[in-house]
Amino acid sequence: MSIITGMSPAQVAVLTTAQIAALTTEDFKAMTTAQVNALTSVQVPAIETRDLVILSTSQIQAIQTYNIQLLLANQAKALTASQVKALTSDQVKALTTSNITQLSAAQIKAVDAGDLAVLSTDQIASLTSNQTAALSTQQLGALSTDQLLTFTTDEIKALTTAQVKGLTTEQIAALSTAQISSIEAADLASFSTSQMSGFTTDAISVLSTAQVRGLTSGQLKALTSDQLKAL
Repeated sequence: MSIITGMSPAQVAVLTTAQIAALTTEDFKAMTTAQVNALTSVQVPAIETRDLVILSTSQIQAIQTYNIQLLLANQAKALTASQVKALTSDQVKALTTSNITQLSAAQIKAVDAGDLAVLSTDQIASLTSNQTAALSTQQLGALSTDQLLTFTTDEIKALTTAQVKGLTTEQIAALSTAQISSIEAADLASFSTSQMSGFTTDAISVLSTAQVRGLTSGQLKALTSDQLKAL
């Protein structure tokens, strides 16, 4: 039987960092959600990664929101995709930018689209090109225009054809001219006629020769007279 079994949350909360670090994976498996919830801001960073990764989704959700932001970089990196997916919106919002940059493509992909949408622009801006390239079309489509504007030109360039095809007309209309210019010609050619209507005349005017040449006859037909004038 685990030494944790039978302990009250109050007793768990007074364990030293050395005692927390010394607990076995079986001890952490035996923790109730109330006990996990009782862990303090000093204790959470002391949890060994081998113990953190065995926590159930219910246990992960029981970690206090203010403790999520205290996760060490190696702890955030160690979370399984299932654990990341289980994080609540408030917990996702509590992740620091340094922790977000540590997340793998698989972890990023596991974040619910709705939770990704609540991240601050600073948090979104901390995503790397590899991370943004891992976003699903649903995740990308859930981003606000302000969030999307934080994407660097390299990140826009790294988006796949499937990703850009998932952009909404509202998102396209909000893209900066620098972002528009960085869209690969092949990706631009995959835009639907509805998406083409989202381009402002300013955006149309900065299209490169390669981008314009890559447009399909259907896309050109869908352009308004003002958009055609801007070419």
